[in-house]
Amino acid sequence: ATLEKLRTGDVEDETETLRRLLDDRFDLEGATEDYASGAEQAVEQRAYDLVDEVLASFESLAAVNSDLSPLALFTRAFDGVPIRVPQRAAGGHVEVMGLLDARMRSFEKVFLVGLTSEHFPVTPERPAFFEEMTDAHPRFDTGDERLRGRYLFATLLANVDELTITTPETGDDESAVVRSPVLDELQRVTGIEPEDGVDDRVGSREDLQRHVAATADRRAAVSRAGDRGDLSPKQTKRTDRGLHCADNRGTAGLSEHDGVLEPGTVDEVYPLSEREPYSASRIERYVECGFKFYADEVLGIEDPDDVEVVPTPLETGSYVHDVLERFFADLQDETEDGVDLTEFNWDDLATHLREIAVDELREADFEYDGLFYERWKAELFAGLGDGVSAPYEAGSKPHDAPEQGLFATFLDNELSRDGAGRPHLFEAPFGEGLPDSDAGPFTVERPDGSTVSIRGYIDRVDVSQGGEQPTLTLYDYKTGRAPYMTKTTGGTKFQLPIYLLAAAEVVDGDLFEQGSLSATYYQVRPPNDLKVPRGVESKFDSEAELRRFLNDVVPEWLGQIDEAIGNGRFHTTLLSARGANCRFCDYRRACDVRHHRKREFVDEVHEDDAAYVPLRVRDDEDIEAVMSDD
Repeated sequence: ATLEKLRTGDVEDETETLRRLLDDRFDLEGATEDYASGAEQAVEQRAYDLVDEVLASFESLAAVNSDLSPLALFTRAFDGVPIRVPQRAAGGHVEVMGLLDARMRSFEKVFLVGLTSEHFPVTPERPAFFEEMTDAHPRFDTGDERLRGRYLFATLLANVDELTITTPETGDDESAVVRSPVLDELQRVTGIEPEDGVDDRVGSREDLQRHVAATADRRAAVSRAGDRGDLSPKQTKRTDRGLHCADNRGTAGLSEHDGVLEPGTVDEVYPLSEREPYSASRIERYVECGFKFYADEVLGIEDPDDVEVVPTPLETGSYVHDVLERFFADLQDETEDGVDLTEFNWDDLATHLREIAVDELREADFEYDGLFYERWKAELFAGLGDGVSAPYEAGSKPHDAPEQGLFATFLDNELSRDGAGRPHLFEAPFGEGLPDSDAGPFTVERPDGSTVSIRGYIDRVDVSQGGEQPTLTLYDYKTGRAPYMTKTTGGTKFQLPIYLLAAAEVVDGDLFEQGSLSATYYQVRPPNDLKVPRGVESKFDSEAELRRFLNDVVPEWLGQIDEAIGNGRFHTTLLSARGANCRFCDYRRACDVRHHRKREFVDEVHEDDAAYVPLRVRDDEDIEAVMSDD
């Protein structure tokens, strides 16, 4: 009988009826307090609070006439109310997120920072041809980013108990900034005046931080603040750790906050069985930046997956390597003279190369499609046969194919190399543990008798029998830009010297001992940027100097790198920001690669006998001094 009145009674009266039913008959408030615990209790409590809020909202509708019954009004109100439990950061920490991540979530306290006219709401800039593409079909419409930003901001306001909005007074270069126009509108509607400056109240957090910063011993000051209760135990511990880390990172030397581990720890997290045999690329990654090497190789932290529309540089390099290897290997006869391309006509070679490239593309099974992928294929296959047989769609500008792609340019370049050696070996393996290889262990012996185990593949070995002595030329294909040879002689690149040392294992012994050695990069960079720079041998005055570099200097450097890894030297890069490619590194914010700090850091690390400091970054030595008999 009581509920029947919800169909015919007055909204104001039936609101009270429903309240009495929930509170007196069911005692929902007490039931939610006794219900389970943790997350389930939080959901039930939030549901009860929402019921109370909805019923309270009907008090303002008492004077509003409606044709709907109280039951219909209640049903409509409760149907559209979601239950959102405030998301609490685990462990008392602050959770940092963007507006999009905060959508459909509720919070107790939020700090919204950096609301300037430059950053919110923002109008994204896109290439001109993107506009043509988005206008081509409604499904490509990206919508109005400014309206979406305003919507996300409004939903945040509706789902937070306390919101603090901040705007910087100046930018990075001390120039003035303009606050977001959204704040002007918010101030006009609410009448809330912004607070400028800093919190000068005695005893405020900023006041405490200013006083701690002015003390000579900040860690002692924090400890005293914790003893007096100004900071909680968790705050004291966290602040002390932060100050300790800042002190260590603020100096140029090495510490536990600079990627330095104890050898015993290294044995547990990165034992010798996992380290060796090394590859040349892994050695180069360590020299480039020990900290990134530690994150990638030791901790196994994977880079975030980017949304790619074409094969990645790594995928492209692997594919091109496979194509060029098969191209020569299939042409090589059973003699020991190598591959002589002049015995074939261009059209036959082009057909052969195209068939292999198409077959390898099918084997790669790339999961890409669209205009950008067609462009990627065009940069490889253009000019390698007629348009009918081309494995790409030659569209209209700006997506039309180049006149000649990588493979056709490579073929022309190979046929024009008069007097060069003939290709003999392709992807020649050395060292144990390689797929589809039964090669035995390969070690590099240091002058003190210790060894470093290495494995890998030599991309290509050419042999020239002309002249007074045979010439052995090793190539490392690069689908990116080929490094300068001074990086090899400077101790930061090891691919070519390792190839030369391993050549003794993969070619005839007499040929290696009696022949003239050469090693260089073969730049095969799409669409048609091919270059074969002078080899590493050009940096030495004689064959004897080159072999002394290979037999004495390189093994010593490799041994130092092996010892540095074993002794836990995973500090940040000693190279310049450009030399270490810091611009593309996910950990760049953890480093200080400013020039004056870098110089101090290199000098301090150089004093550490367990660290490897490349010759390239040292000022006190040169290659001749390192290679001297002294």
